[in-house]
Amino acid sequence: MVLRGNRRGAAEHGHRITAAIACHVARIGGTVDQLTRLLLHPEHEGARHARSIALCSGESRALHYIRRVWSSASEAVSTSRTLGSRHEAHEVLAALRDRIETTLARGAGTHSLAGATVSLEARIMSSGAVMRSA
Repeated sequence: MVLRGNRRGAAEHGHRITAAIACHVARIGGTVDQLTRLLLHPEHEGARHARSIALCSGESRALHYIRRVWSSASEAVSTSRTLGSRHEAHEVLAALRDRIETTLARGAGTHSLAGATVSLEARIMSSGAVMRSA
């Protein structure tokens, strides 16, 4: 028997993998059709989450999910900036770390690592920084 929390954690992990794949496809100029073929390919290990949705809820729901993920990934990639060097990436990350360290945790009233980690993903997305490999 799988506990509900474990299923939720697995689904969140699967979604993060799917979102990362979608961002990569968007970053290299791919299309939603290419992403769909990739995510529904039976031999692609990273596509397990999308295939699971197709199997459990139907292909229509899986296709809708892929379109939503593609939309988010396309927007994230289009609003990000390319960093020209490793040094620039370190500067952006240092600034992000400073912002996190000075942010109060919601409801905590004090600086908190837990509060910082909760909002880390949102802050990374809002910084608009993406390092692209050459």
